[in-house]
Amino acid sequence: MTVKLKNIRPGVLIIADAKLRLDPGETFETDALSPQMESALSAGRLARMDGRDDKPREESTSSAEPRREDITDLTPAEAISRIGVEKDPDKLKAHLTGEKRRTVIDALKKRLTEVKVALADLVAVLRTDLSDPQGELFTDDVLSRCILKGVYRLARDLELSLSVVNGEVVPEPEGETRELLFLLGQIHACQVMRAQTANAFSFSSGDKRVDKTKQPEHWAGLEEDLKAVYKQRLSEIKPGAAASPEDYIITPGGLAPVIYDQGSELEL
Repeated sequence: MTVKLKNIRPGVLIIADAKLRLDPGETFETDALSPQMESALSAGRLARMDGRDDKPREESTSSAEPRREDITDLTPAEAISRIGVEKDPDKLKAHLTGEKRRTVIDALKKRLTEVKVALADLVAVLRTDLSDPQGELFTDDVLSRCILKGVYRLARDLELSLSVVNGEVVPEPEGETRELLFLLGQIHACQVMRAQTANAFSFSSGDKRVDKTKQPEHWAGLEEDLKAVYKQRLSEIKPGAAASPEDYIITPGGLAPVIYDQGSELEL
């Protein structure tokens, strides 16, 4: 019997024994489940799309009150499948408090790590993007602040629901959204360095000269370059979106001044 399956992970799923590479949300059909397919199903990475597992529940609840969001009445396979598509960390934590089955608990804990990402992990990546792996230019607190400002800016620009809860970005930004967040973090880091180098000095002694007065200009130039990249990527993801309030100002073209000489007559 042909079975239709879907990758419900937020990332690429590799099924080596079937020589499959599945993008997020990609579906495929198979006549037989391989061992790795069965493992992915039980771990909540794959979901059946033939509806066979859902029909009994639909029939049993059709005449009753609306079904509650509770996984304790589901089989382990059904519970793990639902956990694999859940993106709300609060719901996952609520399920975790009342769950006693070890396989389902493991799936809940794993999914929790997937839907939220620690701010410290984002800071580490941002530090790499800024070529400051040793922390010589930025402290963790400064980069955390840059990420935090980027989260709220990105949520506004893309009209997403992003927030920082207990030191974690919820839900976890993925793909191009994540890269946009790092771009915003770099932009805010440049603004920090502009402020830090605003009083840079020039010093000379004999044949030696140290001139740091160009640092603010260099950081400002990098900031503008990063802003241009951010605007381009933002427009690709969401055409018509503006990366700053100034972008919403419409400047019509083809305008020319009209000059009237004193005493001239107009023909009506």
